[in-house]
Parts: sequence; structure tokens; C-alpha cells
Amino acid sequence: MVNRQSLVIYLLAVALLGTFYLALSAEPVPSTMHFGRSFAGPDNFTALAHSYLFRLSLKNTLYLWLGVSLMLWLFSRPMLFLLTRNRWTCGVMIVVLVALLFIPIYGGWRPLLQSLHALYPTSRALMAIGFVQTLRLLPVVMLALLLQKRVRSGERLLTIAAITLLALLVDPALPLYLTGGEPFNSTHTWAGWGWQLGYVMRQYGQSAAALISMVPLFAFGVGTLWWLALREERNKGGTKLLLLLLLSSIPFLRLLFLWVVDGV
Repeated sequence: MVNRQSLVIYLLAVALLGTFYLALSAEPVPSTMHFGRSFAGPDNFTALAHSYLFRLSLKNTLYLWLGVSLMLWLFSRPMLFLLTRNRWTCGVMIVVLVALLFIPIYGGWRPLLQSLHALYPTSRALMAIGFVQTLRLLPVVMLALLLQKRVRSGERLLTIAAITLLALLVDPALPLYLTGGEPFNSTHTWAGWGWQLGYVMRQYGQSAAALISMVPLFAFGVGTLWWLALREERNKGGTKLLLLLLLSSIPFLRLLFLWVVDGV
């Protein structure tokens, strides 16, 4: 039976191999590509480095990471107070947090923001993406903070920053459903542009290069949560935080799997 570590290594190896090929076909899986005619060497990484839209997606991701992390950090203290004050306030806040998870993006947030003219121009659209991302990450962040026995200000900010980073790297759906990258492909995130390269533009090699480029930052985010979990283990709360860490890695594995199977 193949264990999880072997599956991760295989998916990463296949994605890394795909970065050295153009893969301009409907069959992006390396075993079905004609390597002799599509080998590109480092050209996919070079093309990404020279792509204005890719660099713009990196800048958007950075702005969203800083903005969403700051908003979650500001919300976290009063939310923790309300969740731990008494049963009544805790129950109300749990209902609110759960309700935030069930508001659909395309059928809920998008028409609301369109009615408020919040999806144009670019600056306003990015603020709208950050606002929705904050509300959707709030339940996850509060769960992670509640699992920690002692929540210091620095550790709270580090936990929030790591979770926000992982969410932005593995979730292309939220900005794509809200804006579709519009206006003029100016609101794509790193993950969203990687999806666009693969599914829309059929540039599978560049899509794989964009995905592989995320790995160091993804490892940093996972390593940060792992470090916090090991620290929390001393207070007998680390096991639960480790479970949350495992769940947070599932979307990234799914993103890798989608590239191997479907070309992203």
C-alpha cells in the first residue's frame, strides 16, 4: 500500500518533471506527452519570470496575505473574548462562524458585491476579495486559536499568517468565482493564475512551474504550523493542532493531483 509520503513525493516529482516540457496538448500527464518534441528545459520558469500577469498575481497575493492576516489578527482578540466569555455568547458566535462557511461565493457573495459595485476597479475588487477571504478564514483561524492552550499575541499573529498563506496558495476558487480575474486579468492570485495557465490557456508546463514555485512557501507555512503544534504539545493541545495541520495540507495535495490528472 502506498503511504501518504510516497504519494506526495510522486505528485511533486511528476509536477516538477512537467515544468521542463511545453505540454501544449490535451494530455498533460507526462506518460502521455511526446517528450522529444515538447522539451523546454527551464523555458517555462523563464517565461513566468518575464510574464507581467504572473508578477501581478504575485503582488496581488502578497497584498491579500498582508491585508487578510491583519484583519484576522484584529478580529481574533474580540472573537476569542466572546467565544470564551459564557455559553450564550459562545453559542451565538459559533452559529455566526458556521453560517459564514455556508455562504456560497458565486451565488451569494458575488451578486452582493456586484450590487454594491465593489468588483470594479481593480483596487476595489482586491479589497472585496480580501474581505470575503477574511470572513471565510475566520472560522478556521478561531478553531486553531481555541485549540491552543495559551494564545500569546506573537503566536496568534504567526498562526494567522501561516493559515492565510496556505489558504491563498491552495485556493484559486475564491478570487476566480468573485471576479474571474477581471478587470483585464488584474485580480488573479498566484494559485488563480496557475489555474488560468492550465485550464484556460493550456500552458501546462508554465502551470506546473507556477505550482512548483509555491512549494517553498507552502513548506514554510506548514513548517510554521508544525512548529507551533510541537510547542503546544507541551500543554497537551498539540495533537489537535497537528490534526488541523494535516487537514490544511489536503487542498495542496488535491491541487497537485489535479495537475497530474487534468493538467493543472
